[in-house]
Amino acid sequence: MGILLHTMATPELDPLAAIGFAAGLGFNGIELVCQEGYRCGVPPDIALDAAEALGRAARQRAVPIAVLSAYEKRIAVPEEEIRAAAVERLCNAIDIAAALGASSLRILAGEETADVDWQQAIERLVGSMRTLGQRAAARSVSLLIENHMDTMATSAARTVAICEAIDRADVGILFDPANLATLGAEDFTSSFHLQRRWIHHVHVKDAVVIDGSRRSVVVGTGNDPWPELIQAMQTGGYTGDYSIEYERRWFSDLPNSEVALPQAKKFIERQLSSRA
Repeated sequence: MGILLHTMATPELDPLAAIGFAAGLGFNGIELVCQEGYRCGVPPDIALDAAEALGRAARQRAVPIAVLSAYEKRIAVPEEEIRAAAVERLCNAIDIAAALGASSLRILAGEETADVDWQQAIERLVGSMRTLGQRAAARSVSLLIENHMDTMATSAARTVAICEAIDRADVGILFDPANLATLGAEDFTSSFHLQRRWIHHVHVKDAVVIDGSRRSVVVGTGNDPWPELIQAMQTGGYTGDYSIEYERRWFSDLPNSEVALPQAKKFIERQLSSRA
């Protein structure tokens, strides 16, 4: 169990600088963005030897890259050619994850689908995920389906249904209760209990509600019930990592990471130690 720095929090830095920053703050590892055009991430076409070098640099600083976060999600579209190309891009992301030394790849579970099209879409998604699972198994990388807006995993119940349909031990859930709250889906504790069997990784972020809308804040200063959730997770046997997904990439008005991340890390450490 560890606390990771998500490079969403450090848009001003490049990955090497983020590694140094995380090491200086005593984080246990990194969750790294994989997307074209983002400074604190790696592009989807990074050379594998460059990925290997970055992974070595992270391990040398004792903050290994634990999770690679990919953004391709067209793996359930009806168009076979588009779907096949998306799967190939994610196969390449699996190779990058392995080169970095990451044990997991974040997956966005297809594009959001109307209820009437759900069954056909999930059949296409399952086919894609089984192909990806074979590639991931060969590289010793697990696949994590995140609870995420604009995908097929917009509730805990739907994310569980996806995992049940895929039926692979190396495909699990990246639990993001804040995303589920934003979507108006299950509450923090209920969503954990629904998904508990499949949860391999957790995103931590916090918010306050203003005029009915959630607004991101520094972890530990908002209204999200992390103390209660962490207690439930500890009691429920969760032993994986907690990644602080402080979304300065999207919300530049948030306090600087130099201030916010140490505060957020101490907050999570207090919750974990008090539940030990």
